Amino acid sequence: MNLAFNRRISERMHNFAYAPCVLYSHGITLHFWIFSDIIIKKYGYPADAINVPGYKGAQSGVLKGQPCKVKETAMNILIKKFIRFYMRDLLTVFRTEGPAFAEALAEYKVRHPMTSAPPTYIRRKMEVIRRKVKGGVYYVAKDKYNRSGKTVMFIHGGGFFLEAMPLHWRFCQRLARDTGCTIIFPQYPMVPECGARASHIMLMEVYKAFAKSGDPKDLTIMGDSAGGTLSLSLSMLARDMGLPLAGEIVLISPGFTFGELTEKERRRAAYIKKHDAILGNFPVDKISELWYSDIDKNDKRADVKNGDLSGLPHITMISGTHDIMNIPARRFAAKLKKEGHSHEYIEKKGGAHDYALLKKSKYEYARIVSAVKGSKNYDLIGKQ
Repeated sequence: MNLAFNRRISERMHNFAYAPCVLYSHGITLHFWIFSDIIIKKYGYPADAINVPGYKGAQSGVLKGQPCKVKETAMNILIKKFIRFYMRDLLTVFRTEGPAFAEALAEYKVRHPMTSAPPTYIRRKMEVIRRKVKGGVYYVAKDKYNRSGKTVMFIHGGGFFLEAMPLHWRFCQRLARDTGCTIIFPQYPMVPECGARASHIMLMEVYKAFAKSGDPKDLTIMGDSAGGTLSLSLSMLARDMGLPLAGEIVLISPGFTFGELTEKERRRAAYIKKHDAILGNFPVDKISELWYSDIDKNDKRADVKNGDLSGLPHITMISGTHDIMNIPARRFAAKLKKEGHSHEYIEKKGGAHDYALLKKSKYEYARIVSAVKGSKNYDLIGKQ
């Protein structure tokens, strides 16, 4: 099966999404969903596995509550078993230790080539132009019918080593359709070929290209997972360089570094890993070591969640309690609240990593649309 065929199959499957786990293998992105209403009714939905109070979307602050001691749900067990089977090649790479890890990861990417180029479906819905800058390429995509003058620079996630997937492009296509915004979609350098420095240089070139012709107030810098971290660090870098800043920052399940965990956080992390089918087996420390290898440990990009917030625009952050990255996300939310920085923190009980990218996440999507439009009172498409 070739790459183009696999992409088309993946695009078709997306329309029937229920509970996704993003899987990467053989140079493709496969979206796997379990249609398991019977299992849910009998064993319960994974969201029931952690007893954390729900979070009201329009409030700012940090959730309080302890996870209850329960067994892993049947649904998550099935999902994890499928992931381990389908991703067996990549999991073998993850288990590699020492310097050999970078070599194994590089070999994997050669054997299974990936691309961040927009899928065929997106090209039918949008006008897409490919542009070059120093260090890489980026795509400019516009809805064919709705134009508003707003712009979103979307930095995709992928653990700092995986290319964008159709889910990212689907989300951007919906955003362009509903807001009329122009999507700027960078294909930035990643590990093990490059580290954080090279990626920031390339992303800054894209940012400067927009700043020359566009109004920064109409720009939203947005990213999911690793791209969320880059969205924040890029904004800080632009501020330090004296460049005009974007009007809004949106962080979707940002992949911040953990740092030293408290005993309470360690216990919570152990519980979350039982339910995080996406990042539960992810070698965060190994990838971080490669990613930050070309910058100093004291560089603000090495721990962006603890960086200086002064001068930055309003920040919208979304995270779920079944995402291991929810632990540093809560820390950053506490920092935003403590320093009085303008922000909105949305946390969903049982929300998986990147859950806000799904069509099902209507409340979160409405808040993102509102942020892009610059209207905080925008009519909500759905309720949390």
